[in-house]
Order: sequence, then C-alpha cells, then structure tokens
Amino acid sequence: LYRVPAGTRRAEAVPGPLTDAGVRSTGIFAIEADLDGRLWLGMLHDGIIAWDPATGAVTHIATMPDGQRIGDFNVTCLHGDRAGRLWVCTNFGGLLEFDPATGAGIAHRPVADDAASLSAARVNEVFEDRSGRLWIATERGFDRFLRDTGTFERWGERLGLDGQGVQAVIEEPTGDLWLATRTGLLQVNVRDARAARFGPADGLPAVGFHARAAAVTAPGRVAFGGSAGLTAFAPEAVLANRTVPRMAITRTFVDRAERRRSWLPSPAPLKLGTGNHSVAFEFAALDFHAPAQNRYRYRLFGQDDRWYPAAPGERIRFERLPPGNYRFEVLGSNQHGVWA
Repeated sequence: LYRVPAGTRRAEAVPGPLTDAGVRSTGIFAIEADLDGRLWLGMLHDGIIAWDPATGAVTHIATMPDGQRIGDFNVTCLHGDRAGRLWVCTNFGGLLEFDPATGAGIAHRPVADDAASLSAARVNEVFEDRSGRLWIATERGFDRFLRDTGTFERWGERLGLDGQGVQAVIEEPTGDLWLATRTGLLQVNVRDARAARFGPADGLPAVGFHARAAAVTAPGRVAFGGSAGLTAFAPEAVLANRTVPRMAITRTFVDRAERRRSWLPSPAPLKLGTGNHSVAFEFAALDFHAPAQNRYRYRLFGQDDRWYPAAPGERIRFERLPPGNYRFEVLGSNQHGVWA
C-alpha cells in the first residue's frame, strides 16, 4: 500500500495495515473508502482489510457469512454504495454484500435453474448509476440487483449478450450505459432495455477490453482500456442503426427435403405425418446493412420455452418430435443489436 501526499508526486509506503492484519500477501486488487472514512483493501489471497487512517485501527475479514474463505476466490473489486453497504467482487466465489456498521453480510452466488440469482460466480464489476441502480457485470452476463427483494434481474438475454461476459461499465451524461466486452461495446438504454452493439466493422479500433478499465473524461468522452491501449470517443457522435428488422423464414425442410420457401411471419400451419422424422428452418432478419453481423435466437414453443442463439445462415433442425402442436419462433437483430 502506498500514499501520495497532496501536492506531491512522491509515493510513500504504508506498511501498517498489512502488517497489523497479519496477512501473508501484499497483493492489493481494490481500494474503496466507506462513509466513515475507512479504507477497505481487497486482497489477492487474504480477504478484505478495513483500515482507519485516523486511528490506525485494522480489521481483517477472511471468511464469507457461510464460512467460505474469501481468499479462496481472490477479491477483484470493491464498491461502496450510497446506502453505506460494501460490495465485494470475487473471482469464482460470487458477490459478498457487507454492512460495515454491523459486520453482517450476505453471500450471493449463482443457483442452478434460479433466474433470480447471480448470473455467474466470477464478478468483474459492481456499478451504481446516478439513479442508484446497482448493476453487476459478470463473466456470463449483466445483472441488476433489486434491493427490495435481494434478488437479481438478468439483463444478458434481453441485451443479446448470449452468455458473453461484461468487463466494464460506465454511464454517459445522457444516462445510457456503455458495456465493454471481449468482442466490442454495447450502448444500453436502460429505460427500454435495448442495446446497440459496436465492433471493428463500425470503426472500433480494437476489442479485448479489460475489467473495470473505464472512465468518463471531463468533456464527456467515454474511454475504455484494453490490450491494444485506450479507446475514447464522444458518445453523441456515435450513430446506431435503430431500424427494427422484419423477420422472414426463408426455407423449410421436412426430412431434409425442401417443403416451403420464403414465407413471412404468421404462415399457414405446417402439418407433418407419422412418417416424417425431422423439420428444419432457415431464416433471416431483413436488414442488409451488415447481414453477417445480424444475430438470432429461436425456440420451439411446445417443446422448450428457452431461447437459444443461432448464427447467420444457420439451419435449425428438430428431429423425432413427439405428436403435438408446436410453434417455431425466431427473433433477429440488425448489426447494432436492435431486435425485431
């Protein structure tokens, strides 16, 4: 730990907190000040340390409320919210919600088949926007924490992330959020839960952004850091394709033989006999600005109500369906992630 006195460019070592806490590691991954002026240090292998610079008092917290050692997962970030609670991000250990005043805490982790739980155990960032909403960037999605219920609302699917992780979050002056991923940037309008996606084809000079490497500069420019350096831009100068594409099922196959070609939504029902073993569909979003970047998701209602991602030009096949009524549904987006 180092301190830079005001008005100087000289760094002074501050060994006291780590020595007094008796930790074995000097690796500090995060620093956060709470409302009482204490500094919280997120350690590489030794949990979290609270240090009061005024009194020199040190508190070392090594375990989560359920007894799991925080050091087993490494602390990756800390965030003190406006309510005074401390959020501790870990690498594969989930998220710790901690009350510095009482010492009480809650461990949040993903739970199988529970969409109201955290989307992934690896948390990259906790971000609080100007309205006080808490957003959680994980290795597999983007969640909003609902304070009233203590649960999570997963936004990854509605934003078209398809399981992709979010590395960093920043809020521009208009209130839109910008999310950095390993493949590009998303501009998110939180009012209608829509996102525009930008990548190298849109002029983005590089991708591969780093966790928590984001800032808004004084003139209102948004900046992200990554493996290729710093990417900065004026968000008001970024123009997205906001046209909602129309969808079409372009070809239909029964037992690998083409049955229909080029029908738009709400076609006549397709009837299969007992001797038919498979049905397949090809489809397209009718937006041709950059069709290779259009994205899709589909489901066969009556078999499975979950949505699955599909690539441009992919043929989706279903085999040996039990007798019944089914509805094939497909959604598509343009190159900037505006969905039909």
